[in-house]
Amino acid sequence: MQLLFITGLLGVGFASYENQKLLECHVLNKEQAKAFINLDVWSFNTEAKNLTIRTVDNSELRLVQSKARCSVLEQDLSRVIDDRPLFQPTLKKAPSYRTADQFFNNFQSYTTIRDYLKTRAAAHANIATFIPSIGKTHEGRDIFAFKISTPISKSPKKAIWVNGGLHAREWIAPTASVYLIHKLLTEANTSYVQNLLNVFDFHFTPLANPDGYEYSRTPGNRLWRKNRRQISGSVYGVDLNRNWDEHWGVIGSSTNPRTETYQGPGANSEPEVRALAKYALSISNRYGGIDVHSYGQYILRNWGWTEKLSQNEKVLEPLGKLIQSAFKTKGYSYTTQTSADLYPASGALDDWMAAKAGLVSFTFELCPTQFDNNGFQLPPSQIVNCAEGFYAGFLTYAKYLAEHYDIPYNPPIAR
Repeated sequence: MQLLFITGLLGVGFASYENQKLLECHVLNKEQAKAFINLDVWSFNTEAKNLTIRTVDNSELRLVQSKARCSVLEQDLSRVIDDRPLFQPTLKKAPSYRTADQFFNNFQSYTTIRDYLKTRAAAHANIATFIPSIGKTHEGRDIFAFKISTPISKSPKKAIWVNGGLHAREWIAPTASVYLIHKLLTEANTSYVQNLLNVFDFHFTPLANPDGYEYSRTPGNRLWRKNRRQISGSVYGVDLNRNWDEHWGVIGSSTNPRTETYQGPGANSEPEVRALAKYALSISNRYGGIDVHSYGQYILRNWGWTEKLSQNEKVLEPLGKLIQSAFKTKGYSYTTQTSADLYPASGALDDWMAAKAGLVSFTFELCPTQFDNNGFQLPPSQIVNCAEGFYAGFLTYAKYLAEHYDIPYNPPIAR
């Protein structure tokens, strides 16, 4: 079986996949699984207790095999890479998309996404605002935002923030976030969306890691995860979902810059994280927050850094089940659980949303399932169906928040 969920060298530019291996390892429990937190773990089947792990050299291979019973899924990843077509590099000039059908036929570049959102805002100027920049990346790209708001409202009106694309290789996350904007604008005159717009402003930062995203569009780097901070020489990147100042550096992150989960030199050290945090905290009457990722089809609730339950568990757990049912109406089976039940991770945005921004927050891990060999490389033909599922889940989430307008603040808990 040819496996497609493969990344490049940890923390560096593409060089060679020769002799890198992909393993499936069986663990007895979650405690044993934690031994692999700082390695390149692609999936964890919590029911079967199997992890898919990539090893980059013989020392990592020996380490993994000493800690669990493993079988080799791919002996030499270069053979898989060699079979793959080169991916389209960033276009010098973004094409003009007149219809959403054309735009969502493929995964678009940073420039194309930006220009598309400008066009949509201009076409819906009565309710939509394109915000050109809330901050800049290491490479000087603008992080843009988008707002949908109507003057007719319940007073005081609250706000929901949707973030996408913290991890560069998760192309469906920004694409589905833009699709959500498209659908809300297209259906703004329907009673369902009107009712939501009467009580909420919607804020979007659909492409939170532009540098990493564009780098992942260049040949040989499709599955780059981090941003593009230069650490030293050819070593690059901080994991933007381990850099937030909410129990930063406690668990599930690494101090080694060459690893995929490198937490950075300090909490909020990255300009992308600082820009997003500043923007989120500037939102008046903020109430809800969703961080969009892929893959695995999970609806994840607080907390991620600890297995202790949130004080809002009695709200979040049934809400997760409602969202799960909404995805199912579009033919998708999602699992709902706490983030720590998937794998523990600190310094993550969804925990920051709850603890520091006071939001009713979730992480959505979108298509495909953890068993799908496409992994991060969702075929473009599946974009719209996957995004339709996300839209259904989001509407259910927003409707629940509209009907429960006083969910209490979810304060951080001690270690």
